[in-house]
Amino acid sequence: EIVTALILCFMYGQFGHGILFYKISFMTLMMFTLARIDYQFHIIPDRIIIFSFPLAFLFIGLQSIDHLVDGVIGFLVGGIGMFIVAVIGRLFYKKDAMGGGDIKLAALLGVFLGWKVLLLTLFVAFLLMTVIGWIGIAIRKIRRGSEIPMAPFMTASVLICVFYGHEILHWYFDLIIGH
Repeated sequence: EIVTALILCFMYGQFGHGILFYKISFMTLMMFTLARIDYQFHIIPDRIIIFSFPLAFLFIGLQSIDHLVDGVIGFLVGGIGMFIVAVIGRLFYKKDAMGGGDIKLAALLGVFLGWKVLLLTLFVAFLLMTVIGWIGIAIRKIRRGSEIPMAPFMTASVLICVFYGHEILHWYFDLIIGH
């Protein structure tokens, strides 16, 4: 609770008082809740996701029409993209590699974040999950092939990308393009 309060204070200092602060705060609190539930029970409850979709669209609609369009594209990229990853994982591993809650959560985050920041967020989440998974296997805290809840990694990634996502993207594109 103290960490959450500190993060919200930091967000207020970063984003000020306005719709962006409320949008990011709601998303962060929702993600903390889902991370805890997913970590403990390996499930992302539909009732939280379904409740959050209208609020996500309301928040981005109040920001601007550009944010609304970006959020709709993010919804499609997150939902369809993660569904494709789940299907490929199922074909490759011969078992479910990702739950439906992860797919719905990615679609929801696409609404909140827009498609560009969503792609970065998912990349960072998968990277964190891979590194922690390897470390867990190396120190024998995680068995190879065991389920790893994704929401905690998405939560950490959301925080990284909300605060530093645009800087990371600019750095990356400057590196690639050479500006």
